[in-house]
This record gives sequence, structure tokens and C-alpha cells, in this order.
Amino acid sequence: MRVFNAALDESFRESRNSHFKAEKAERELFGFRKEVEKQSRRQAELHSRALVRAERRGEEGERLSPK
Repeated sequence: MRVFNAALDESFRESRNSHFKAEKAERELFGFRKEVEKQSRRQAELHSRALVRAERRGEEGERLSPK
């Protein structure tokens, strides 16, 4: 009976350890996804600003160039 209990305890410990590792991996993945989303939003914002600047430069060029 003691051997059975020891095996059961070891199995329980392994199960808890696996569960802990899975939760840790899930948290890391969630953090990675948030970081990727943040970078994506930042890149879109920078692209949008660059487009606005390019449009403004184009309008200034049209006003300054002789017709």
C-alpha cells in the first residue's frame, strides 16, 4: 500500500508541475501576443503619420511650384 501511495503522490506532483509549466507558458505567450499587438499598433501609427507628412509635402509643392 505504501508503494501505491508513493507512486500516487509522485504522479500528483508531476501533474501539478506540468500544470504549473503549462500556465507559465500560457502567461508568456499572452505577454508575447500583447507585445506583438503593441508593436503592430505603433507601426501603423508611424505609417499613418508618414502618410500625412507626405501628403502635406505634396500640397506644399503644388502651392510653391509655378503653373
